[in-house]
Amino acid sequence: KDTVWTAAVEDSLRFTLTDAYGNIAPVDTTASLKIETTADNIAGYYPSHDDGDLDGRETRSFTAGKLNVPATFYKAEDSVQVWASFYGFNSNFNAGFLSDTLWLAVEPGVASLDSSFVSVAADSITADGAATVLVTAQLVDSLGNYLNKGGANVVLNTDQGTLLDKTTDQDDGTYTRTLRSTTSLVTANVTGLLEGRLMPQDARVKFVAGPANYFTVAGPD
Repeated sequence: KDTVWTAAVEDSLRFTLTDAYGNIAPVDTTASLKIETTADNIAGYYPSHDDGDLDGRETRSFTAGKLNVPATFYKAEDSVQVWASFYGFNSNFNAGFLSDTLWLAVEPGVASLDSSFVSVAADSITADGAATVLVTAQLVDSLGNYLNKGGANVVLNTDQGTLLDKTTDQDDGTYTRTLRSTTSLVTANVTGLLEGRLMPQDARVKFVAGPANYFTVAGPD
């Protein structure tokens, strides 16, 4: 990819006029500019548009051969194509129709405490003191984009059973730990801390009775 963009962060699409040898053509000119993109959600080219539809042309002014157009991408995507076409002509700029394509990756933003969540691989396990289940914390940004890199301070805890080892950073936006059951029929509440702050979306695991292996008989009380 040519560049990396962070979701929900406003930056600029940068346009430059050059000569045949790559030198900046320091001209001041107005031009008819059209920008199209494969991104699902982008804002900035037209203030009234926020749905990724940048079709249509708009007159823009280049100063000293450069033009910056503010834009914000909202959905994290591995491959986004931005296609721009330009039509302009004056005595200092010998060009008619020009176009160029930019490929970029839109990365998730900063992890959101409210959007991130804890999940479990199973809602219940046997209460035998040996059964285990995988617990996962998934970090998500404020726009619902799942983070795909590690490095955050995440700790998983429980009020029932035993969490084995330490929280493992999987380096893909998830953090895992294994929960082992007790021999009591209880429900474990598994919570996560993100940078020392409690994540509101936790998870629960029931420790349930296993198969009947014993038989007892009793007389009157």
